[in-house]
Amino acid sequence: MQRRPDTIPVRSHDALFSPLACALLATLLVGVLMLFAPAFVDPAALTHFIAEDQPLEQGTVLVWMLAGVCLLWPGRRPRWPALSFAIFCFTMGVREQGLPASIVPHGRRLVQSDFYLNGPESLTYRLVAGAVVLLCVLAVLHVLIFLSQEAWKTLRHFTSRLDTALFVTGIAVLVAGQLAEAMAKYPGVVMQLFPEGWNAKLSLEAVEESWEAMGALIIFLGAFVSRRLGRTPA
Repeated sequence: MQRRPDTIPVRSHDALFSPLACALLATLLVGVLMLFAPAFVDPAALTHFIAEDQPLEQGTVLVWMLAGVCLLWPGRRPRWPALSFAIFCFTMGVREQGLPASIVPHGRRLVQSDFYLNGPESLTYRLVAGAVVLLCVLAVLHVLIFLSQEAWKTLRHFTSRLDTALFVTGIAVLVAGQLAEAMAKYPGVVMQLFPEGWNAKLSLEAVEESWEAMGALIIFLGAFVSRRLGRTPA
């Protein structure tokens, strides 16, 4: 049985019909729909849909967790990038869901040095918490370095592995969502971009939440494709 190739030419005539192009088109379409959603959807219903602990966010958390499981599912030895990506996916899922106060009452203090140096908690608790946070940070750094190297190879050779291309696209969509959220903090800029009377804040929040969901979905597709390609460990 002939082995499937794990690379796709960037300048292929079939690129328009590739999963990558479909993912980009779907993301753009969802962004446009959410941008104009306040014009044809009841604001209260839209706010409820994109709010925390509501359908969109819960669906995003589920996709992140499925992506992590897909990368670690038995069947082939995971490469180090796959392990780092799995930790990254689980971290993003926990970030989206929020840390339960009953288990982790300190929340954002876990990323502050004062918590580890002067916190009232036991030394064992702080050491374990620090180890988990450090593992997540190292995994994210490994993911970013790996994707940067792959992007450089793409620019040099005009070819890209489909799963890597999906991962890069997913990260880019997540960043775009954060930019939409940041834009809402500049009313002067928003007033110039949207017509008078438009609920720009709700539009940008809807775009941000929907693109966070799309970014997670695209990365999940990347994880699925990675398994289908069945690449050997690096």
